Amino acid sequence: PMASHRQLSRWQHHFILYATAFGKIRQHPIRFVLLFSRTFPVFLLGCPMKNNSQESGDLVFTLHASDDVLAAPDSALQETPDFGIWRTDIAISGAEITADGSVHVHWADGSTDLYHRLLLRDHCPCPACHHSVTRESIIELSKLDPALRPVEVSHTEAALQIIWGGDRHISTYLGAWLQGNKPGSNIDTHGEFDKWDADFALPTFEASDIFDNLATRRAWLEALYYTGITVIHNLETTPGQVAKLASLSGFVRDTTFGNTFHVINRPEDANTNANLSCYLPLHTDLPTREYAPGLQYLHAMVNEADGGENVFADGWKIAETLKTEAPEHYEALTTIPCTFQNRDRFSDHRVSFPAIRLDHRGNPYDIRINTFLRGAPTNLTHEETDRMYTAMLYVFRMTEEPRFQVRNKLRTGDCVAFQNRRILHSRTAFDPASGDRHLEGCYTELEDLVSAVRVLRRLDV
Repeated sequence: PMASHRQLSRWQHHFILYATAFGKIRQHPIRFVLLFSRTFPVFLLGCPMKNNSQESGDLVFTLHASDDVLAAPDSALQETPDFGIWRTDIAISGAEITADGSVHVHWADGSTDLYHRLLLRDHCPCPACHHSVTRESIIELSKLDPALRPVEVSHTEAALQIIWGGDRHISTYLGAWLQGNKPGSNIDTHGEFDKWDADFALPTFEASDIFDNLATRRAWLEALYYTGITVIHNLETTPGQVAKLASLSGFVRDTTFGNTFHVINRPEDANTNANLSCYLPLHTDLPTREYAPGLQYLHAMVNEADGGENVFADGWKIAETLKTEAPEHYEALTTIPCTFQNRDRFSDHRVSFPAIRLDHRGNPYDIRINTFLRGAPTNLTHEETDRMYTAMLYVFRMTEEPRFQVRNKLRTGDCVAFQNRRILHSRTAFDPASGDRHLEGCYTELEDLVSAVRVLRRLDV
């Protein structure tokens, strides 16, 4: 099926990014094609390009940047080899080959960027290097000379062209693609993340605006990515609405608790402490899984009971503070595995990981803190057990300190979305006799949210 301008569509609960930023696309209308496989739809974006596209049925998309792009007219929107387009208002003003063979690109706004020679060769967009349909690389890297260097570089305001040594292969890169893939432009750049404490004001959005306005949706997804948490007001209080909202950021993940789950007081058959009315200390969910869910959604279908206040804390901020105030405990919790166990009548999940896992730059990326899903650390020595418990008790006391906590009782119709491997969440005790309290929740994955943001940024929504 072909989606028309400003049409939004959804297929079951699978993720389709609604890319309809037509008001900003000037003379280049975009067509949308949904290709359905047996398991999920693939969302493709295509833009017709003069002398540079291939048409098959309803699907039209840019194949590659041909040589005649160097004579393309000025436009803030340029087609690229990617699915869709990148937007740029910055022209190329100069380019030269450096002593080590990298390419130094100068932009009309006075900025410069340095592109590694092998990065550029690896991402040559021509059809001999990237398949014209899948857009995946068909370069055999085992045959690429690690000493390969460009021998000539030329440019216009719109594009950069390189002639490589050896076989004199020609690569053409549009300025829009270079801008979108310049060093440090990745959404995952850690310096952009906002670590927060008790003074933080939770970002809030209206549910209807997220569904109906792509600019608001992008702002919501970016806030959820960079701050780790958002509150959505006035989500319709009918079953399944939380999954509908969550599907805008990715596929809903099935777990032991189902596709969605219900947080309601049921002491007779509770399969988790969340289904009791007692106090829940700050924690992350499902640390018992090898790959804990990246995002969690909790929707207050009704919340009229006394108590039950929600408490949140930024695990990255706590880890940062721990590293400064108690470096010996930080070292223990980043190197010694803790055991987490989740068992009921029909399942028994157990994994061992450090409570704070670090990326290649030494930044925390996976926090696993939970007091009620702990297993016996049978894989540790006596000395490691002592160090792990001493450090873990210290960090549990930190989580109870008001300086890290933000409190917010969800109103009926409110939904909180947060990163489960970063944000700790808690609930004060509540009185089930004073009123109803029923939350519906689900999980999605962080990489799907990042994918959605990348596509929206390409369209400059």
